[in-house]
Amino acid sequence: MYLFVFVGLAWLLTAPAMAVLTGKIISAADRRARSGAAFAAFGADLRQAAPRPAAGRR
Repeated sequence: MYLFVFVGLAWLLTAPAMAVLTGKIISAADRRARSGAAFAAFGADLRQAAPRPAAGRR
């Protein structure tokens, strides 16, 4: 009986923390996946632009 109470209390105390950690991990992975798409248009613009020197005469 005490084992069921102990396991139940342990689950009640750790389940919310695990849910928060899992949510943060999924959110970070989703944010990282979307960040590449944010720079896709910028990268395409750089590939199509005419090359120019970084320093010196323009």
